[in-house]
Amino acid sequence: MDMINRPYFHCLLIMCVAVSIRLYNIDRFAEFRGDQGRDAMIIHEHWEAGTIPLLGPRVSTGQFPGPFFFYLIGIPLILFDFNPLAPTIFITILESLTVVPLYVVTMSLSNKRAAVIASLLYALSPGMIERSRIFWNPTTLPLFTATLFLTLYLYMKEQRMRFLFMSGILMGVIIQLHASAYFYVAAVPLFLLYVFFSQKKQTIRLRLMSGLMCLTGFLLPLLPYIFFEATHEFENIRGLFGSTISPDFHLSRFVNILSDSMYPVIPTIPALRLVVLFLMAVLIILRKNNTGIVCLGLLISGTLFLTFLPGTIPDHYLSFIIILPFILTGIFFLMLNTTYGEKSVWGMAVLLVIVNTTALPQVMKPVDDIGRTTWAVETMSAASDGTPLAFVQLGGESVSDLHFRFMAKQRSLPIVPYGSDTFSTLFVICDSRTCRSDDEIAQARIAAMCYEKYCDKVFPYIELTKWKFEESYRRMDITVYRFSGGPGTSAE
Repeated sequence: MDMINRPYFHCLLIMCVAVSIRLYNIDRFAEFRGDQGRDAMIIHEHWEAGTIPLLGPRVSTGQFPGPFFFYLIGIPLILFDFNPLAPTIFITILESLTVVPLYVVTMSLSNKRAAVIASLLYALSPGMIERSRIFWNPTTLPLFTATLFLTLYLYMKEQRMRFLFMSGILMGVIIQLHASAYFYVAAVPLFLLYVFFSQKKQTIRLRLMSGLMCLTGFLLPLLPYIFFEATHEFENIRGLFGSTISPDFHLSRFVNILSDSMYPVIPTIPALRLVVLFLMAVLIILRKNNTGIVCLGLLISGTLFLTFLPGTIPDHYLSFIIILPFILTGIFFLMLNTTYGEKSVWGMAVLLVIVNTTALPQVMKPVDDIGRTTWAVETMSAASDGTPLAFVQLGGESVSDLHFRFMAKQRSLPIVPYGSDTFSTLFVICDSRTCRSDDEIAQARIAAMCYEKYCDKVFPYIELTKWKFEESYRRMDITVYRFSGGPGTSAE
């Protein structure tokens, strides 16, 4: 009983739940598409060349962040012979570990009950489970962000510089994982200024040394990136700050993003999420809960930051603030406890857990990306019998065909660009459950998806009537068509 009553026993138990759910049938649930194939290919090319990447994966605005993510997934890729399942499992476990700093932070700022509620909701959140099963740079942002909050809290409490140094390192890491995390480049210094000047016993010299310690930690994980930028006129840094902020503000956009931030906690209709957040804010402000006010301020200011970014804001853009709704929910239930009693509050918490668990089937549908990609590549290998071939992707969820190309490279398939005249076999991969019949594809003119490196920077149109259709190979969720004859492509 003594062990069960210890606060960290609950943390360990919840972490085991989070890991178990996320790793269940991970080989079938893991997402492996063009972005993952691209990253694995880049690491493989550096490994073969004996070089170290100085840049990370390109972002949607065209710039490159730092290379920390490549270092992170490079370890399991190299250790397990570039099996794409290895980095997926590694990143999934890291994401599951978010439960630990989330629990400790919430317990430190509030109490054990709030920590249990916040971390259990995170462990069972369908939104977080869905995001966890993919080796992608934003996936580990919640872990590093929660740990950043923890180190900042420890510094504020104990005034030890090592916690500032660790905070700086974590800041240097998270801004390499996604551009949205640049929010903390402004938020953390403002927080530290508040701490410095609220501690009247600190001398100016001590404040300067503390700031320098944080800055040193911040620059340390960025050294490879700084080296590259310094030798290339800081082209990525200039481009990043020159293209990511829009002067326009739209209230509806702000409200939608704020509602989306609550989805992992309350996977229901947007209006209900906003109502719950509003009630949280009112109670936190009326009760003058300083911790809740700080978390609420971070959530609102982070949402404002996203509102000014151009274009559509996908869910993963919110990864840098996604733990805040969980902390706020834990604090909210704790404050309700003083008004409605323990039984009522735990009943409401259980109801929220049930809402999350009933939504789990939505994210527990196997995608079988790795199995499907492997089958397509092995099919092309067997059908081409070692002769040079070209292939294109038609349809599917991916924006590029690099997951197929990575698998093909692993099996040493002689893939050539189909602008070349050195092949006579063309494969068309329809990565969808609804693919055309053999007669339809033989007469089709398709706009083929292809990574620009292999398509002369053009997504070409292919007149398949100029090829001889040979046969198709079908699975339930993917079809591979084989053509022979000779190149018959035209680009428009």
